[in-house]
Amino acid sequence: MLRRWQRGWLTDARERACVDIPSRPHLRKNGSMYKHILWDMGGTLLDTYADVDTCLFDHVRKFGRIAQLAEVSWLTRVSIAHAIDVLSRKYDIPAADLENSIDDLHRRWERTPPKVADGAVELLEAVHVAGGLNLIVTHRDRASAELLLRKRHLATYIDDMVCAPDGYARKPDPQMYHLMIERYGMNPAECLGVGDRRLDCEAALASGMSAALLVPEVPDAEKKAARKYFPAFGVNLAATRLGTERFSNVVKRMEEKPETREVICECENVTLAELEEIAALPTSHIISDVRRRTRLGMGTCQGNFCALRSAAALSRFDNLEASKDPLGQMKGFLQARWKGIRPVMSGKTLRETEMTRGLYELVFNVNGGRPE
Repeated sequence: MLRRWQRGWLTDARERACVDIPSRPHLRKNGSMYKHILWDMGGTLLDTYADVDTCLFDHVRKFGRIAQLAEVSWLTRVSIAHAIDVLSRKYDIPAADLENSIDDLHRRWERTPPKVADGAVELLEAVHVAGGLNLIVTHRDRASAELLLRKRHLATYIDDMVCAPDGYARKPDPQMYHLMIERYGMNPAECLGVGDRRLDCEAALASGMSAALLVPEVPDAEKKAARKYFPAFGVNLAATRLGTERFSNVVKRMEEKPETREVICECENVTLAELEEIAALPTSHIISDVRRRTRLGMGTCQGNFCALRSAAALSRFDNLEASKDPLGQMKGFLQARWKGIRPVMSGKTLRETEMTRGLYELVFNVNGGRPE
């Protein structure tokens, strides 16, 4: 099931920016409104994942193989074709049998279609109220796409649709997005592409518009199994920040390397394993890129107690500027967190804060505290 719409993320490798889709239906970009939304369909407007995951999982079990639903879920987030290929080879099941099970599911959807994703109707209505267009860009064939929209009473909200089987290149090629932009004379700066896979966002970004990647919710069973690796509330916070794929990667890293269970940021329960997962992404260049994705240093202490540990941990990544100038990065990290803030303190709290500030300024020459 998709997490509610307020946690949709846009990651733009060029701008290294994140944009929230709030729970209330107004999409803002730097203070201005997005006007048009170009939607993916399966896994975005319609919550197809639960049915697909269960279908493949049950079929694997029917052959007497022992599989985990979380494993199937992880594979389908790449694509159904990828899941079928991996499951076929791993469990020695003919790919044609798995494909037939998906075909049977599609026929069942004609009677009982997948449910609409939480908050989608509210957002579709808001776009129309604001005078914008709701457009669908999908790999699904037109007949089945139109059937699902009618069955779930979404057809009245959709202004147009382009389907790859109609003769257009599949994502991440931006051809279908360019087609919609040209057809309606839209300004790409006023458009937002929304999807559940990276290729949806890559295609939207390549057409000149912004993009939002919807992060799927980690199943409760998977969070429960991983709880032993995290601090008190850390498993829920990490699952919310990471989504299914990266959460699985982090848990696997914790299993194989117990030292990565170390808590780097106590306020936000950020572990070394999570820090390493995000730091290794091609869109991570400076500590602030990691901070935006993990909430590192954004808790009560505002980086006072985790800045040293985070700078040390991130200095090992060649793609980050922190590896070249860890102390400079730490200085910028702290100054960004406390910019424009002057805390009101007294007594022991004031003395403790002054001692911490003195340590940073004199030992690490933050703010020019150490004489040259």
